[in-house]
Amino acid sequence: MIRVPFSADKVRLQPGAAAELPARQWPPWVCDTREQTPWLLPGILRCTLDTGDLSCCLAHAPADGRPGLVTIERKSHADCWGVIGNGRERFERELERMAVIPYRLIVVEATARSILVPPPQQTPGHVKGRYLHPSHAMGSLIAWMLDRCPVVFWDDHATAANWAARWLLKAHERAARRELEREAAQPLTPNTERK
Repeated sequence: MIRVPFSADKVRLQPGAAAELPARQWPPWVCDTREQTPWLLPGILRCTLDTGDLSCCLAHAPADGRPGLVTIERKSHADCWGVIGNGRERFERELERMAVIPYRLIVVEATARSILVPPPQQTPGHVKGRYLHPSHAMGSLIAWMLDRCPVVFWDDHATAANWAARWLLKAHERAARRELEREAAQPLTPNTERK
C-alpha cells in the first residue's frame, strides 16, 4: 500500500501559480517516469505507467504501473500535433488502454484556437506523404472526445497543472466512493469478511 499524506491550505503547484485547495489528505499522485516536464504536485511519486502520464491511486491500489481508476494523458501543443500525425497509431493504442479507466482525461497545454496553428517544427503538416491541415487536427480531437475520452484545453503548463490537480482530486473522491459502494454491495458469506 502506498499512501502519501500531505495536507495544506495553500499548495504551490507550479512556480508562480498557487492553487487554493482545502486542507485534506492528498491521494498518492503517480507520474510516469518518461514525463520530461512533469507537473509539480504535492507528494508525487514517479514510476513507469502503462497508461497515461499522471494518475492517483486509491489507498489499496499499488503504484506499479497498472491502470488505476483515474488517469490523465498530457499533451503539449507540439505533442498534440505529433499524435494526430505520425504518432497516431501509438496514441490510438493508448486510448484503447485508457478506455477501461472510469475517470480519464486528455489535457492539451494550449488553447483551442492556438491548436489550429501547427507548431513551427511541423509545418508544412505532412503525415506519411499527405498534407495535415489544421482542420484535420481539430477533427481528430473532436472524434476522440466523442468516441474515447474528454479532451480539455488549458492554456499553458502552469494553468493545466492547477486545473488538473483539482480534477484529479474530484475524480479520486468519486472513484473512492464508487469502490466503497461496490464493496458494500457485495454479500457476505459465512467464510468471508469485508475488508
